[in-house]
This record gives sequence, C-alpha cells and structure tokens, in this order.
Amino acid sequence: MLANVQQATIKPVIQEVVAMGARFFTNEYAFIYNRLTAWGYNHQTVNHSQSEYARDEDGDGFMKSIPTRLKDCGHC
Repeated sequence: MLANVQQATIKPVIQEVVAMGARFFTNEYAFIYNRLTAWGYNHQTVNHSQSEYARDEDGDGFMKSIPTRLKDCGHC
C-alpha cells in the first residue's frame, strides 16, 4: 500500500501499471481519482447511495478495480 495516498503519489503508479485510455470506475466520493480524465483515462463513477457497487460493462463477467490493479505493482 502507498503510505501517502494523494493524487501526486498515485499518478505515477497508475501510469506505470494501467494503459493510457483504460476505463476506471470509482465511487462518486473518491475525490483522489477525479483527475483521471485529465491524465488520459476514461473515468466513470458508481453510485453507492443507489446500491450500485460495480458494473460489468464489457460483459466478460468480471469487474476490475484500481486496488486490484495496483496491488500487484512494485510500488505498493
């Protein structure tokens, strides 16, 4: 895990691990991720207050998440 989670600390990790243009889903209150679009990623949110916790928009039966992708990186 990152010791100091801020936009400045997650940006280089995300850029190293996640392909430019990849789609991210975060909850609507995850302000740490609100620059993902400016960084070149497709950022969308799920609405927990409406009981939405994940989307399987590509139909493969799997939902991917930032923590899942980051846990295998060398910085975390």
